[in-house]
Amino acid sequence: MSLRAKNADQARKYYAQEGEIAERLAKKDPSNADAQWHWRISLNELGNLSLRAGNADQARQYYAQAREMAERLVKTDPDNVETQWELSLSRVALGKVAASLKHWDEAIREYSAALEILRRLKEAGKLRADQNTSLLSIEAEAAEYRQELAKASRGTPAM
Repeated sequence: MSLRAKNADQARKYYAQEGEIAERLAKKDPSNADAQWHWRISLNELGNLSLRAGNADQARQYYAQAREMAERLVKTDPDNVETQWELSLSRVALGKVAASLKHWDEAIREYSAALEILRRLKEAGKLRADQNTSLLSIEAEAAEYRQELAKASRGTPAM
């Protein structure tokens, strides 16, 4: 086993364990924001590791769970900018999975949902400088996926 594979395996075990603990705590006390946050982070990291390992279906499952959790938190506290930010990142992650599978319509849908959140926050002056920079990157990625969809519609080979 290579060092990279060993490290990825160790990271996967770590985030799975952290996620299990946080999930138990969050289910025991749904108002425990710290447990919810750790659980969501673990799901996102497990999604990242799965996507890097080439397992898009598993990554999609982790990211979808993280998105659902963020959506619930946004409903309970719609003024929480960080939770809205996290929801947008979950949508971007799902869009990246779709793009990795060349499902351009789905990728664009997820990116559009993320951009709607981020643009609303920007218009309200609630994004930090680093989040504004991320917004620009997300807009560029969305444009790239729109181009890929157009190519696919014309029958032109995708990237």
